[in-house]
Amino acid sequence: SDADGSITTYLWDFGDGTSSSTVNPTHKYSKYGKYQVVLKVTDNTSLPNNFNLDTLFVTVNEAPEPVITSPEKLCVDETVNFDAGKSEDVDGEIVMYMWDFGDGTIKTGKTVRHSYREPGVYDLKLEVKDNSGVANNSQITVRQIVVNSPPVAKAFNVGIVCPGENVEFDASNSTDVDNKELTYKWDFGDGTIGAGIKAVHQYSAPGIYTAVLTVSDNSGTNCDTDSFELIIKVNSPPVIKAKIEGEYFAGGAHDALLFDASASYDPDGDPIEYYWNFGDGNSGTGSKLFHKYLTPGNYKAVLTVKDNNSTGCSAVTKEFTFEIKSR
Repeated sequence: SDADGSITTYLWDFGDGTSSSTVNPTHKYSKYGKYQVVLKVTDNTSLPNNFNLDTLFVTVNEAPEPVITSPEKLCVDETVNFDAGKSEDVDGEIVMYMWDFGDGTIKTGKTVRHSYREPGVYDLKLEVKDNSGVANNSQITVRQIVVNSPPVAKAFNVGIVCPGENVEFDASNSTDVDNKELTYKWDFGDGTIGAGIKAVHQYSAPGIYTAVLTVSDNSGTNCDTDSFELIIKVNSPPVIKAKIEGEYFAGGAHDALLFDASASYDPDGDPIEYYWNFGDGNSGTGSKLFHKYLTPGNYKAVLTVKDNNSTGCSAVTKEFTFEIKSR
């Protein structure tokens, strides 16, 4: 205002090197800080006191910067720290930290702990607020959190196999609730390895082997793998040690032969059974038994010894050829 005339010019110095001659200007500051704003008004005279100044101070607030420190990938039910300690406010102080975990959970504090109950991809939001009380006193940052559920390794039972036999390993029953593509690794327990949802392997020597299937969902989390063990017995066939004792004559009261396989054994310690075919239409079972031939001639007796594993290598045979004579 001017009590005895009129104001003819307005000059604003915004304190940042810019100015305006508008009565009611708007101005945007590009940097935070405290600025001294000077307004000079001039009236319609040419006298030395035809102007006056007024001064005000403007504080331009810099928005706070939220910074999240946390794993980007974690496991279901894994409790971890979510830290906002690296957040900063260059021209004041942060007075509030608010976390929205994207699963319906809200927490406050510079450092909080949280675990996700379900797998998925979550938008984690951190909002920080400074003490300025102006419109830009808060800022939000968002981080994507991948929550992984571990895969489940499962392989079909192999059972008992023979040396040199093609053994099929099948992991197609393995699952992953996140529907991630799995990779499969096999440790066959004999110093060799394989890969793939299905694998074929041969064991060269009898024994008990522990094969391990490891599946991975390749998520890069602490729970991205699972293992499954298979106990595999590679069967050793029985060993025949047998003999026939007695006189090779037909028909006499004392001419029965002793068929003796009692020295036979199974290297695995499995129980064994004995089956005899005497070659004259008769047969018998047992490790020791007597048999009498009634008719002279050439005969072929066959002994079969079997273990109890029902594999292709569970049975072995031995032939005995001999002549039965007349007295």
